[in-house]
Amino acid sequence: MLKNKKNNFFINNKKGFTTAELVIAIVIMIIFVTVISTIFINIYISFMESKRYSAAMMYATQLAEKVDKLSYEEVTEENLLNIEHENGYDIQLTIETNTENTLKKIHIKINYYVGSNLKNVELEKTKTRNYYIIPNAPNVKEGMVPVRFVEDGQDGYWVIASSNSTNWYNYYTNNWANIMLLDGLTIRKWSKSNRRK
Repeated sequence: MLKNKKNNFFINNKKGFTTAELVIAIVIMIIFVTVISTIFINIYISFMESKRYSAAMMYATQLAEKVDKLSYEEVTEENLLNIEHENGYDIQLTIETNTENTLKKIHIKINYYVGSNLKNVELEKTKTRNYYIIPNAPNVKEGMVPVRFVEDGQDGYWVIASSNSTNWYNYYTNNWANIMLLDGLTIRKWSKSNRRK
């Protein structure tokens, strides 16, 4: 009899979770899951933003490098906007030319979205017109014979060139015009310093 009363006492004293405790536990779990989810979402957004920014910067840099490779006249929207790019990147390009038509300012803008947020990358590049001063052709006078030097391994030899031809000199490749006097003496008549005069 005493044993049964003792067992009933322990059974009656065993308590479970109350409703309030369950609600608090659920709220704590919801807050924990929300915080963890927010952290992971922010990490993912930062990763995607970095990835999208890197791609947009790469496209802008490709356009800037293309400006360097093209001549002044070739720098047009049609020539620049034909680069391959992924969907989701809107490339905008404006070219402003000064009144003297000696300078072009190229404004590059790449728009892209990260989630619902519009982002962009902007670069500016300038291209100047290069005016080359074309030196005068050599003035071959009477008693002068145009010659050019032909390299043959370690040695070389002189050949007579036609004064009507322009292949015996090229100032842009440092191949200066040489002449031979009728007495057989070869002299360098037009040098780099002389052609500036």
